[in-house]
Amino acid sequence: MLRFASLGFVLSFLGCADESVTGYADRNAVYRLIEIAGAEPELDADLTFPSRGAIRVETSCGLYEISTDVPYPWIAMSRAVVTPRECDARGADAIFFGEMMRVTLAEVTGPVLILTTDDGDLLVFRAE
Repeated sequence: MLRFASLGFVLSFLGCADESVTGYADRNAVYRLIEIAGAEPELDADLTFPSRGAIRVETSCGLYEISTDVPYPWIAMSRAVVTPRECDARGADAIFFGEMMRVTLAEVTGPVLILTTDDGDLLVFRAE
């Protein structure tokens, strides 16, 4: 009997919904950075959610592939893979990536995605 109960428990997770931010955001949208810490961004950054728990950010300076697995509205960036490119906005890119790795909360409201750090800094994206 215990064996069947354990099997049922495991199977119940196989079809569960994505409870991370990637389950709430539009996976077909490209979210463009429109504000960082209250200012207009000094670089272009496009964010997508290609699959469950995956965040992909492309800037002129690089491609960032990041994982997150905490339930919405929390967000924790981990396992970042960075593919750098030559660019003129290296300083702005470093600031942006630093902020991305510090975000702890996400809010998806229609076409707007807001990522917030513990300090209250906001990264605001709009779906295109």
